[in-house]
Amino acid sequence: MNRSVRSVATALAVGFAVYFAARAVWWIVQPTAPLLMIASILLYLGVLIATVLVESTDGGRMSLWWGVVAVIASIAIPIMVSLSLLPAHRAEPFATWYIGAVGLLAVVCIVRRRLLSGWLVLGVLAALSSTFLGPFVALELGLVGSIMWVCVAQLLVLFWDRAVRDTERLADIQQAVSAWHATQLVRQRERRVRVKYALGTAGPVLIEPSPRTGS
Repeated sequence: MNRSVRSVATALAVGFAVYFAARAVWWIVQPTAPLLMIASILLYLGVLIATVLVESTDGGRMSLWWGVVAVIASIAIPIMVSLSLLPAHRAEPFATWYIGAVGLLAVVCIVRRRLLSGWLVLGVLAALSSTFLGPFVALELGLVGSIMWVCVAQLLVLFWDRAVRDTERLADIQQAVSAWHATQLVRQRERRVRVKYALGTAGPVLIEPSPRTGS
């Protein structure tokens, strides 16, 4: 079940990443530094896909050093996108793709059990988007959605971990009950054997007629 859930989550994350990348290249206005914009897209795709697919020996938890990489990428991507455009064009739909994209990166970090990295990515996104766009414009152009998705991901991870702990506790209880039941069956079998042995030994003595004494 865990494998199937992870496969679905991986497919959704990669699908959204491709969507944001496609939105980024749908230029309405030519960037002043198109290579810088393309570099930000490639950096985002590489970091996000690696964050989703990288394996870890600690269950499904992402490694700490890769969490640091995700935070660094969340700093670089908004700066690269904003510097590749004129200030007047930074609020265009294709120019604000990084708000949802970096928000998705924060969600993936939280799902991969790097909660601090996820919240740091979201904090960096909020700070940089507010710097380049203004706080109210950033909220209007997608920052609210990114914050909501990160909060939902955090709650889902907490509920999932609690469900896993409850399932493990229930399994332990069932195992203890099964062991107790097996012990009771063994004791009942031992009592039946002892009773049968006692009846086999003492039975003939109990049913043997006692001799009569003459006067």
